[in-house]
Amino acid sequence: MKKKAGSMFWIIIASVSLVYLSLGLLLYFFQSHIVYQPYKELIGSPQDISLDYEDIAFQASDGTHLHGWFIRAQEPKGVLFFCHGNAGNMSHRLETLRLYNRLGLSIFVFDYRGYGRSKGKPDEKGTYLDAEAAWNYLRTQRKISQD
Repeated sequence: MKKKAGSMFWIIIASVSLVYLSLGLLLYFFQSHIVYQPYKELIGSPQDISLDYEDIAFQASDGTHLHGWFIRAQEPKGVLFFCHGNAGNMSHRLETLRLYNRLGLSIFVFDYRGYGRSKGKPDEKGTYLDAEAAWNYLRTQRKISQD
């Protein structure tokens, strides 16, 4: 009887270990699908909610073509650099953009690679490159200082 109990113990340990390893591998191989949830289609634009905006095209340092909007405030108190998050795209944030605009802020919002009209496939390194490219656009093209 002790021999059967010992065998059963190792079968349970092996089964639990196999399940744990399988889940770990699944998470590893599908992590980008879990973390990045892009939506390609724009569901609206700032024009739909009566905001004055300009379509912006710019490139990341690796050549990826990116898309953003510069939304002007009537009497700007500052500029908000808006990174929208990991799901959807910038068009899903129109109400939030309107709120900040009503507070007197001009806004630069952009889509990461693979989101909205931006090209490429989302990944961690690309996200950093895209944010850096957007920031550089603000500094060089819009002459926005870091202050």
